[in-house]
Amino acid sequence: MSASANHDYALVIGIDHYPHLKELEGPVKDAKRVADWLELHGGLPRENVKRIESSRAHQGQPVLAEVDVALEEILTRAEAPASAGRRLYIYFAGHGMSQELEHVALFMADAAEGRYNRAAANAVEYRKALARRVFREQIYLFDCCRRYDAVTWGTKPNWDTHPKEKNLTGLVQVVMFAAGFQEAAWERRMHYDERHGLFTEALMEGLDGAAASQNRIVTSDRLASYVQRRVEDLARRWKVEEDQNCECVVYGRQRPLILATDVDQRVQSVTVTFPKGTKHLIVTDEGGETLTAIPVRPHDTDAVLDLPLAWLKITAESTASTRASKVIDLMPDEGNTTYLVDLGGSAP
Repeated sequence: MSASANHDYALVIGIDHYPHLKELEGPVKDAKRVADWLELHGGLPRENVKRIESSRAHQGQPVLAEVDVALEEILTRAEAPASAGRRLYIYFAGHGMSQELEHVALFMADAAEGRYNRAAANAVEYRKALARRVFREQIYLFDCCRRYDAVTWGTKPNWDTHPKEKNLTGLVQVVMFAAGFQEAAWERRMHYDERHGLFTEALMEGLDGAAASQNRIVTSDRLASYVQRRVEDLARRWKVEEDQNCECVVYGRQRPLILATDVDQRVQSVTVTFPKGTKHLIVTDEGGETLTAIPVRPHDTDAVLDLPLAWLKITAESTASTRASKVIDLMPDEGNTTYLVDLGGSAP
């Protein structure tokens, strides 16, 4: 990443241990994965990444006051003349509930029935307060449930002392929810019997190359597209009992943010069978851009292509007016088998 990442900051929260609620297994490990990526690949200095996590040794912590203190520390540093904060990442994994389409209340470790509001951060109010503070680029990643609860709204930040100020000029806020409104976010045992959230698993895959472009860049729009598709795919593969539909909302300027550069694009081997007489194989992406176009030797009826993990259209063309096409949504295959696409014809 460029030197500008030195002016980026992050607050990463993972809560497994809830003395009064169902305990989770994935959030602390998932938060560590995200924080490690921000430092190692996102270009953030270690001192700019604030980690908050639960532990069995400190039951009922963290509480909301710790989150407020951490954000105040980040804002104080970023607003210093020598710092000039550019981007803020906020990641949360733990329990959550929701009242509206774009709302989520993030539960701290001391959450208990009857006092949810006091122990939960209202993510909408925090986002609105931060829209007026220093960072013109803000990314929110919420790996938590959004089941409906009529009374749980959550608490506003205690440091928001100027609520009537205008938002920053040029502000971009990208918000990614692990689940749709009224849905649950699930975790499963995916790595050496360790549980991870489906959302964070897809997120890390995307950042590590599954969402990279041909020029080796991961942007927020490409990441959101991949995560949305991949979460649905993981939910099917792991036989999740209910739908989980990741959602992404962008507030302010509608422009993609560059999250990582020099990232090798992750590819999957695809065997394509096609009719005899095919002269060209053409692969296009969701936007209609041609990713690859290769000539086919006479009498060939199959080919192996290494293709990016994306929504793709594969076309076998014999003449300008004679084509056979198929659309695929290419996802990682943990078994490293070759994906098969049949456009007609058969392998010799």
